[in-house]
Amino acid sequence: MFGADRLRPIRLHHHVLSHADLVSELERLKNEGVTTNAAIARVLSLPSSRIAEIFAGSRRVSVDEMKKLVEHYGLETARRPPSARMLAPLLDALLPLVPPGDRTARSVEVVSEALSYGLQLLVEPDATQASEDALKVAARAVAARFRDLSLQ
Repeated sequence: MFGADRLRPIRLHHHVLSHADLVSELERLKNEGVTTNAAIARVLSLPSSRIAEIFAGSRRVSVDEMKKLVEHYGLETARRPPSARMLAPLLDALLPLVPPGDRTARSVEVVSEALSYGLQLLVEPDATQASEDALKVAARAVAARFRDLSLQ
């Protein structure tokens, strides 16, 4: 551990990007028009040709470069959106509880809150792999949350 790293507070629930995740996040930012190869090159103080090599797969990003990019683009909290595999059991547990035709603002709020609660359980940094057991627990939690909110 470097001396400067000892001075930084340790974040327990800190999302860590892999090299592939970093490159895909940078690709996404480029596609959204947030950055360009030239802008990334300026952040890293490298020629644009070296950045092109990263996206071509012929060069890897060093740890120091990764730290700069993560800090500059705010990628520390980047998380993948929930997959259909994660949503299906939650919706399966939740939708039968919703009374047919109930589209009041309160019922939509309760369904949204319950679904959000279940998704948070599955996308926490410690839950990187949503196992079958984790999906079952989250589905039960969604149903319980829905019932609790409905009674309020």
